[in-house]
Amino acid sequence: MRLTKTITEHKPLSAYKYFLNNKKRSFSMILAIAVSILAAMVFQLVFYAVAESGRMSMSGRLDYLTVVYPGDNGIVTKNITDKIKGSSNLEKIVPMLVSTTDYYHLFGNLNIPVYEINSENLSYVIDRLGMKLVTGSLPKPDSNEILLDEKTLKNKGKRLGDYFGREINPDEKMPGKNKIAGVLKGDCLIGLMITNNSLYQQNGYLMFAKDGKLDSLNQVVTNVSSLDAKIQTKEYAEKFRKEELGTLLTASSIIAVIIIFIMSFAAGNSSYAQYFSRRYEFAMLQSLGYSRFRILIRAAKEILLINIAGLIMGILLLLIVALGLKILIFDPKGYPFVFISPGGLFLALIIPMCTMVFSLIPAWWTLSRVDHMDIVEKYE
Repeated sequence: MRLTKTITEHKPLSAYKYFLNNKKRSFSMILAIAVSILAAMVFQLVFYAVAESGRMSMSGRLDYLTVVYPGDNGIVTKNITDKIKGSSNLEKIVPMLVSTTDYYHLFGNLNIPVYEINSENLSYVIDRLGMKLVTGSLPKPDSNEILLDEKTLKNKGKRLGDYFGREINPDEKMPGKNKIAGVLKGDCLIGLMITNNSLYQQNGYLMFAKDGKLDSLNQVVTNVSSLDAKIQTKEYAEKFRKEELGTLLTASSIIAVIIIFIMSFAAGNSSYAQYFSRRYEFAMLQSLGYSRFRILIRAAKEILLINIAGLIMGILLLLIVALGLKILIFDPKGYPFVFISPGGLFLALIIPMCTMVFSLIPAWWTLSRVDHMDIVEKYE
């Protein structure tokens, strides 16, 4: 009678009924899976924000142009400018002066370029970078007015019409006292100013290619001596971004592996304790003619149900937490945001998959060592 009662209570042939009749045990496992998914995916949100900020600060502009800076001798030598201007792939070359300002992300800061160009080139540069003026107006020449992209503006805690610069904050890289005249929106972290001063070869250039010809144009400045000029191309940006993000990517992978290992180990221990306590139930089922394989399939359904519930709860928790982070931190600080990144989606799926596998192993181990005759005789 004792074994019959145990079977009735556990109802092993219905994963759904087992789930309902063991709410406390099942919910604790579901919650553990959900919290693990939440932790892993929130870190992926942070990683995405840092990685995307780095991309926007470098590739965001260098996908559209190539930057030519003065070389170690202090100028862009004439032979370099002649080679550039003589290329059939060149659409326009824009003289410029460059300063930098800081964009602070969650693990450090980025140098954001502020280009000072002639007024007749400003609208062209904005358009070629795929940017739009969403509020405010274009800066006036030699007025210390500046255009900033909206993410850099938020990151600095500034608004349209505010001032920023070293005269206001000694820690600011951007010299002077600069009024924010307009806000740009697009794929770049950038600042733009106007000057009517003549810009000669001792300054740099923004080099714009004809449609689809940027790679060909970049060949003109490949292997240029650093004495003559320093070049930033999209290949340079990609290499720089990978080097900068290499450590963070490694840390992200290590954290993901640790979370998966801890959850898998915990699931294995929990599963072993659970199914060891149910060995009498399994023994009786075998005595009634159920095969080990059939019982294992039923156990797999129980584990699958718990893991699906954990996945759903984890994603729901993520949506709530991510929305809070977006409203309270990411948007106010100008951080790029995505609810579920590709890396986060991978972790959301791999955690319950690994948990399920490591839960099934103890179930199989217990079943393979159950001697149903011995156990039944013991309880007769």
